This record gives sequence, C-alpha cells and structure tokens, in this order.
Amino acid sequence: MTIDPDPASVRAFGSDMGDLAAWEPAYQAGLRQAGDVDAQLRSMWRTEADAS
Repeated sequence: MTIDPDPASVRAFGSDMGDLAAWEPAYQAGLRQAGDVDAQLRSMWRTEADAS
C-alpha cells in the first residue's frame, strides 16, 4: 500500500514546501489523514495475516 498526501494535505502544503507558515497546517492535515489511513492499514494487515 502506498500512502500519498490526500487532497486536504496537498492544499495545506501549498505551492511552497519551504513556507514555514504552512508547516503547522500541513502537520495537522497529516495527523488527520493518519487517522483515516489507520483503519485501512489495520484491515489490510489482518487480512494478510489471516491468509498466512
């Protein structure tokens, strides 16, 4: 599974990754996305473990 920034995270990053003002919103967007991805990863890992 590949995890890329979701659209909200991309918007939070903005066009200049060096813009320090964007770091906190980008961090918060990443935390939110991590919560969303967590369930997907857990179910994927359980499925693969069950298949073994």
